[in-house]
Parts: sequence; structure tokens; C-alpha cells
Amino acid sequence: SVEATAFTLLALLQLEPAHPLVDPAAHWLAPNRKGSQWTNTRDTAFAVLALSRFLSVRGELGADAKVALSLNGSPLGEHRFDAETLLSGPVSVPVAATLLRPGENSLEIRRLSGKSTVYASALANAWSRSESTQAAGNLVSLQRHLLATTPKPGLLGPSPGTLERTIATQPVARGTSVQAEITLKVPHDCDYLMVKIPKAAGCEPLNPLSAWDAILSPLAPGDGERPFAQRQQPNSKKDDSQPFGRCLYREEYDDCSIVFIPSVEAGEWSLRLPLTAVHAGDFRLLPATIEAMYVPEIRAHSAADRVRIGD
Repeated sequence: SVEATAFTLLALLQLEPAHPLVDPAAHWLAPNRKGSQWTNTRDTAFAVLALSRFLSVRGELGADAKVALSLNGSPLGEHRFDAETLLSGPVSVPVAATLLRPGENSLEIRRLSGKSTVYASALANAWSRSESTQAAGNLVSLQRHLLATTPKPGLLGPSPGTLERTIATQPVARGTSVQAEITLKVPHDCDYLMVKIPKAAGCEPLNPLSAWDAILSPLAPGDGERPFAQRQQPNSKKDDSQPFGRCLYREEYDDCSIVFIPSVEAGEWSLRLPLTAVHAGDFRLLPATIEAMYVPEIRAHSAADRVRIGD
């Protein structure tokens, strides 16, 4: 995909530099690198060639601009971009928290002189003291739920039952097998994603050591209520507690589990980790997060939640 996009960009720049697909192609190549390179040496060579040609045709190499920044009317300083600062890297402008206000904030970048293009991006981190943290993300989204097996009464005694999502008002019995389920929505194919799942207080991983036991399964199309797409082997008995999917590596830490996804296709996916409810109490679940390891703009977090474990 990198090589094909680079060649397409080169062709458009040669034949029709003002084509509406030129900017999207260049903007796709830039953030899809892996650190300072693309997938391999060949992809990197063609991507650099295409982007260099883009800079030359669009006149981006002749940096000549001066801008002033302000937040909610408070000045943040002036910055000049010219030939001397072209290769010095991006200009970072930290913003004091005291300048922010609840609700909408207005960040203004005003040109003072020059005609060259100026690119800007904004990144914000926030900490919520309450349980009102809502899910949010950019280019990817995720939700986190806890699933527990509720025994069902039967003629011959309680049956194992099926996995169901737990809610804060319904306590889980201590010793119950629990699964942390992360539902991912990926609008485009992505590589090298890292999912950080804070450990649910009161629960412990079924396997306290790092292992290849995280299961990534595709969600059934048009069936958003099902936790995962069940793929049955021929002549096998249905078992909702054993999802069929791709095994991923899980790194276990004292406070969280981290799962690495080398690549994932566009669509909706379910990621599961086995847990055990150990300690009784009313606990808070911190949001789970996901980000592309080499493209930090692709990131998201789930909502905060609670879990109750009873005796």
C-alpha cells in the first residue's frame, strides 16, 4: 500500500498537481511510517521520493512564515519559520492548565507574514477525578466490559450458564471466572497497536505470567449485541466461554495487562483476557487505552466503570 500510494502520488504530481487526491495521498504517507521509516527499505525509498517531490511541486521547501498563537484570547507567543529553522524540527508550545476553561476552548493561529503553509496539531491529556470519564478516540475506538458466567438452575442442579456482561449493581461472586472484553472499532487497517488494560481491582489474571493467551475475534457483521463472533469447528459443541480467534501476546504487570496487535483489518473486533474475582468489595475500573505505537495520533480510551465482588 505504501509503494502503490507513493507511485500514485508521483504520477498525480507529474500529470495534474492540483488533483484533489494529491493532498490525501501525501497526508496518508506521512503518518503511516513506523518511527523514522516505513515497512521496509523499498517502501521507505519510494515514500521519501514521493514526499520530496510533493514538497518541491507545492513550494513547501521555501519556508517563509511568521505566526502568532493565542488561547482563549491569551497570547502564547510568536514563531517564525524560514530556511534556518526548516530542519530544526517542530515547534512545541506547552499550554498552562490555568489558561484552559470548562467546555470549548479557542486556539488561534494567526499569520503575521509570509505565504508558506504552516501545519499544526494539538494533543491534550486530562485526568478525571470522578467516574464520569466517557469513551473518546481518534481514528479508532474501544469499549471495555467485564463478562462473568452466571450459574443457571436446572433439573440436575446448577448449570455453568453463559457469559454475560456485569454491571455495578449486580455483584460477581468471589471465585467466579471473569473475562475482560475490549471491543475495538477500527475504520482502517492498522499495524502495531498496543492495548493497555488496567487490572480490575479485586480481580487477578487467570495466568499471572505473560503469555500468548489474549484472544482477538471478529465481531459478527450486524450483530453488535454479541460479544464476539463464534466460529464453530465441524461437529463441535457450542461453548460461549471459549471464543475462537487469533492468539496475541499479553504482557502482565502489577497494575495492568498490555496486549500487542501486530496488524488488524478494518472492522469490529473483540479482545478477551481471562480473570478471576478474588477480593470482595466495590471497585472502580479505570479506562482501557489503545494507541498505534508509531503513530500516536491514532489513540482512544474507554469509559470508566465499576465492579462489585461479593461473598
